[in-house]
Amino acid sequence: MKKSFIAIVIFITTAYGSFSQSFQDLNTEQLQKLCQKHIRNSDSLLLYAEQFLDLATKNNEIHAKIEAHRFMGSALSRKQSLNESNEHLYQAIKLLSNTGSQNVKNSIYTNLANNHKNSGQYDSAHFYINHLLKDPKNIDDHFFKNSNYYNLATLFFLESNLDSTQFYLSKSIKGFENDNIENPNKKRFLAQSYSLLAEVFYQKQDYKRSLELATRGLELTEQINFRPALERTYNLIARNHEKLGNLDKSQEYHSLEDRHTSPMPKGAFEHGFGQKHNKIAGQESRKKILRLNKEKSFYRTNLFVTICIISVLVLVTLLLYKRHKGQKIEVEKLQNELDTYNNKVETKSTPLKLLLKSKATIDITTVLFIKSDGHYVEIYLQNKDNPEIERISLTKMLNQLPKQDFIRIHKSYIVNIHKIKIINSTQVMLENGEWLKLSRTYKQDLKDLLHKP
Repeated sequence: MKKSFIAIVIFITTAYGSFSQSFQDLNTEQLQKLCQKHIRNSDSLLLYAEQFLDLATKNNEIHAKIEAHRFMGSALSRKQSLNESNEHLYQAIKLLSNTGSQNVKNSIYTNLANNHKNSGQYDSAHFYINHLLKDPKNIDDHFFKNSNYYNLATLFFLESNLDSTQFYLSKSIKGFENDNIENPNKKRFLAQSYSLLAEVFYQKQDYKRSLELATRGLELTEQINFRPALERTYNLIARNHEKLGNLDKSQEYHSLEDRHTSPMPKGAFEHGFGQKHNKIAGQESRKKILRLNKEKSFYRTNLFVTICIISVLVLVTLLLYKRHKGQKIEVEKLQNELDTYNNKVETKSTPLKLLLKSKATIDITTVLFIKSDGHYVEIYLQNKDNPEIERISLTKMLNQLPKQDFIRIHKSYIVNIHKIKIINSTQVMLENGEWLKLSRTYKQDLKDLLHKP
């Protein structure tokens, strides 16, 4: 027994030594190829990426270190360690020079956008996707641009901003349709764009348009046999048929959905308001089909019910019209008061400087807005992509600024009132096209400032 135990120990030690030696014998180029080979296997990728990073750091190979950090970020993202993944991706960005590979840079920024999206940090995800779209080096890459329009649309959808979702999906679809879509990846993006746009129209209760788009998406999905999307698309088509009263068709597509159930790929975007939403909506649809098939409802053709429905619709329409009219009047009044205020105050304004703890000096007339980020604030300036960072609370920062020029419009934002171009009931648009949230809590402060004589 003792001899057997000693033999096992010797075997394990020898095997470990051989395994370690095999890594020592590899160079960075070979480790990079192994990482690329195992890109979809998070455990293997993490193992090789760690060795890749160690060797690249030891040899001080800058391009290898960038790739190693990128692979580490990808592996940790697949394992849902998003904060650790971001740290490696940030390190890759720091090492990436202006002459570095554009494809590598795009990959890093795309991974960062996905990480922030999956962790619910939508503002940061918007930042990275917009950076990719504005990069002039990406202008001629139509596939990359259109896929980023799709990614931007998914962000707006997660934020329940259906109009913006529709806008960017339309751009994505138009771009892919004008391009050669024989490539399976392009077909997949186009199919997903149709499917998500169909979900948008479903949420807007335009079921005929939703059904039309979902059917287009299904045709492409079946062509490339993208199984994870089949279940979702069948579910959406079934729900549309149920809303349109086509109960037999709805039941048919629910049956197809059951036969094509398969797990979503890890990290993939889930349409609707998540997979849970689709399941609940599908279950409600099926229950309604069963109930209506079993019973003959007298009230579906009853005159009283028809009159009640019409009355409710008229009442709701009147209430919505009244609310819309009130909001429109309020917005127009605020816009006029803003223009008057700016014309009046501009002649009195004198240039002031803001001294930061970093010793940087800022001309406050160039400040667009200031955003809170924990114990720090980000100061966004005209004609500058990256914000200035200052360790200070938003409240203390507001106290350092001229009260006639800066106003807090949200718990996270201070805005230069002279940079506001458009005001609506829930947002303001600055002169650079940036939209910021206007909360109900701080809207009254804005009104009070504009009303001052």
